[in-house]
Amino acid sequence: MYGPIAMLVQSDPEPIAALNTTYNPIGTSPAATNRTENYPEYDPIYYYDLPGFQFWGSATENIEADRNYTIIVPMQQITRQLEFDFTIASGDTTNIDRINWADLWGIASGWNCEMDTPVGNQAVMSFDLIREGNKLTGMTRLLGLHEDIPNTLYISLYKEAHWLYGEYDLSELLKGFNDGDRTTPIVIKGEIHVPSVESGLDIEITNCTVE
Repeated sequence: MYGPIAMLVQSDPEPIAALNTTYNPIGTSPAATNRTENYPEYDPIYYYDLPGFQFWGSATENIEADRNYTIIVPMQQITRQLEFDFTIASGDTTNIDRINWADLWGIASGWNCEMDTPVGNQAVMSFDLIREGNKLTGMTRLLGLHEDIPNTLYISLYKEAHWLYGEYDLSELLKGFNDGDRTTPIVIKGEIHVPSVESGLDIEITNCTVE
């Protein structure tokens, strides 16, 4: 008898690269300079590639010599999808570009699958916001969030050759992101109020809810 054998099984979707069996960092692509210039007091890691779906599982089996085994390893989804559905409640949308972007701060750069906890440094996930009429929608996937760091959403809209910026602290709404069934996406809905370029004001984000 050989004794108990531990098995670790995981998928390896791009751009998540498995560093080892328990720590999976998100793959990164080069940072765009105009994004980091918006917040010069910080120097975080930016991620732009959409992670695939990461699955991981483990099992232990007592193995004996001269026998064949069929071993079933239950798999758990690690990445979780986060969707945004904003309505532009006020402001002129005619001169806003169709494709803009958002940055979500406070995400985990890795995940310890055995401990089921976020690891690594604070990172920023950037993703596109698509405008159709008065709707702004976007989607990303995350390994997890750091619960001791504010999970702040920054949005950037390009209007009349000028950038407009807004921010919203999603920490309370995303408290349960690391828990529960990660096959269920979390959807954030809210309203956006776009000022005129001449006003010099920031974008206002209000009435955010989670589904």
